[in-house]
Amino acid sequence: MRSRTSFCLRQRAVQQRRGQVSIEILFFTGIFLLAISIIAVFAARETTTRVMHHQAQDAVTTLVRAADTAYALGPGSVEYVTVTIPGGLYDTEVSRKSVLIRIHLNGADFDFHARSIANLTGELPDRKGTFRVKATALDTGEVEFEQA
Repeated sequence: MRSRTSFCLRQRAVQQRRGQVSIEILFFTGIFLLAISIIAVFAARETTTRVMHHQAQDAVTTLVRAADTAYALGPGSVEYVTVTIPGGLYDTEVSRKSVLIRIHLNGADFDFHARSIANLTGELPDRKGTFRVKATALDTGEVEFEQA
């Protein structure tokens, strides 16, 4: 009888340890999933920021290249380009020999600009999206931007 009692006690102890192990596995799995989730959110935010930075820099570079090409070909030359203006845009500016795009991301302001060999005039899109822009070399020696 004694051996049966000690057997039952050992069996209960084993079951309690199994329950404790199960709870520990659930706890560590939850901690692991929480850590992975935090890392994924941070990575997604960082990727979005980098894409927007790249889009803004690519837009100003593409616009200036189109203006330089139209200027080099002479008055009456026209160049069409497609640019993507990123979200967070709060200003676009064409003045003298530069193109400027300002965006606001994650609580900070960023300026993206490029310089041209030609004097520039005109207007750029003032909202996010993909746009076709026309760069026209004028008789005055300036290059004018307008949305096509």
